[in-house]
Amino acid sequence: MLFTRIHSLKFQNKVAKDSLKRTIKAIGDESLKKGLYFYTFIDIDETNLYVINTWENEKSSEKVHSGYSDFLKQVKEMGVKMVILGGSSETSYSNVAILDYFTKID
Repeated sequence: MLFTRIHSLKFQNKVAKDSLKRTIKAIGDESLKKGLYFYTFIDIDETNLYVINTWENEKSSEKVHSGYSDFLKQVKEMGVKMVILGGSSETSYSNVAILDYFTKID
């Protein structure tokens, strides 16, 4: 069973969202080397962003997540409203070719 965290972020404006999205992407790319299987950005609108991270297990997720507690605190101090939920997850797909839509980071 996989473990997934869903991050819901509400920003003051588009500039703040776009700026922090670049930082979160860099963290995601680095986390791929630490047990993160994949992450997905969902741009809801100009001020709302969801980030979904899927890990091998909760232990791997917690190990990396705990290393960013200061970063998460700073994000909240910037006025970003953030909710993070996590739990066991299952992923299914219709055809292995669907993986061609993913960007692989080495």
